[in-house]
Amino acid sequence: MAETFRVARSTVRAATNVLLAEQLIEKRLGRLGGAFVLELRNDGPRLQALIDRLKESKAAVEDMLVYRRIVEPAIAEEAARSRTEMDLALLDKALASLTTAEAEDDEMKLDTTLHMHVARASRNRFLIQSEERVRMTLNDALRMLPSSNLWRDRMGAEHAAIVTAIRLGNAPAARRAALRHIDHTEQGITSLLATL
Repeated sequence: MAETFRVARSTVRAATNVLLAEQLIEKRLGRLGGAFVLELRNDGPRLQALIDRLKESKAAVEDMLVYRRIVEPAIAEEAARSRTEMDLALLDKALASLTTAEAEDDEMKLDTTLHMHVARASRNRFLIQSEERVRMTLNDALRMLPSSNLWRDRMGAEHAAIVTAIRLGNAPAARRAALRHIDHTEQGITSLLATL
């Protein structure tokens, strides 16, 4: 996974341990073993555990929203300046996959993949690490956001605007597109937190 996602093995280990502790994955031993994603149900103990974690981390999530507003537009801006043809191909593939995703769990993974490809296109290890931190901190809140066709269409258009600006090398447009996307996601997360 470290090679696939171009992150340090320690990052993969830390993320795997968090996912294990949160009962979102399980490890299986043996020849066909590995880490396997557990199905998140809309009821029961896993959902309650997700809600409880979100309640406990509410202050951290609120702080991360401020941090994200500062960092992600800068990441998109730098990606527009530094992207390579390979980065553009990965962004296009991630955007196409996200657009055609049918399951909410797939959408969540592909959304993270797209955001991480934007960060990698910045060619800056500190910006990449910042995006990893944003995704890790906001994961539960993003997972709890209700999904609808309208929401998916709007997110898809916002993601497409970010990728287009990066493709064109238009750093100011990439920053503006990222801010628009952040505004909408932040509204959803803020509303969610208000219900807890």
